[in-house]
Amino acid sequence: MNKSGYVLVAVALAGILVLYSLNPALIRFKNFSSSEFAQQLTPLMLVALFIERGLEVFLKVWRGAKQAELDHNVEKAKTAAAADASMQGEVHDAEDALRGYKSTTQKIALPAALVLGLLISTLGIRGLGAFLDWDAFAKLPHSQQSWFTVMDVLLTGALLGGGSDFVHQFITTFTDLMDATSKKAKA
Repeated sequence: MNKSGYVLVAVALAGILVLYSLNPALIRFKNFSSSEFAQQLTPLMLVALFIERGLEVFLKVWRGAKQAELDHNVEKAKTAAAADASMQGEVHDAEDALRGYKSTTQKIALPAALVLGLLISTLGIRGLGAFLDWDAFAKLPHSQQSWFTVMDVLLTGALLGGGSDFVHQFITTFTDLMDATSKKAKA
């Protein structure tokens, strides 16, 4: 097992020990239909879309000129290779440079999206809280309420940082499952 695997196991064990020491009560969720579920998560999809598009604008301003230059280099190399087959190596080099630049941009975009998602979630836009039975939740120990809020922030932040397409797929999958379950129950 590599180092990150040990860290993951240690975090999981620490989480289990914390949960064991807290002896948490069952958290109740309110009853909701698939349409109510989609209605509750639609704002999350919009926020994820804002994050995605906002980052796209910033990254385009910051890194777009260099990418346009690399795109031009690829086209120039392809044109030269069409006239002279011995220039094919330049095409591969130009494409590799473009791929590397795009990869670096993605390595910037994903953590930035995650940080923005966590910040927005910390400010109060959360996913799990929308489905709670708040009367039952208010009766839980304060420590459990706090831990739930922390986990809600982390999970919602990750969901928002994952992008609007991810949130849309999540909503669609869940509503399809709820509709299928409802039809089976009625039959």
